[in-house]
Amino acid sequence: MKINPYQPIQHYQNQMKGRGAEKEPEKAKTDEVQISHEAKTMQKDTVASPERLAKTEEIRQKIANGTYDLNHKETARKMYEFWGS
Repeated sequence: MKINPYQPIQHYQNQMKGRGAEKEPEKAKTDEVQISHEAKTMQKDTVASPERLAKTEEIRQKIANGTYDLNHKETARKMYEFWGS
């Protein structure tokens, strides 16, 4: 049987402190969004046509007045055409 020599408790405590010092407290992670310069340029250069702006304003007014009627079948058909077969 092998008996190791006696080691003072301070040696053990120093070893344990050294292990704890390696770990740094975790910093709170936050979400971050970065928009490239090219994307910003594309966004500035996009100008809607006058016809589209007029139609958008017309729909906006109908929604505000409560007179906008949504055609559910036509909406579903167009969605199917876009994402369907």
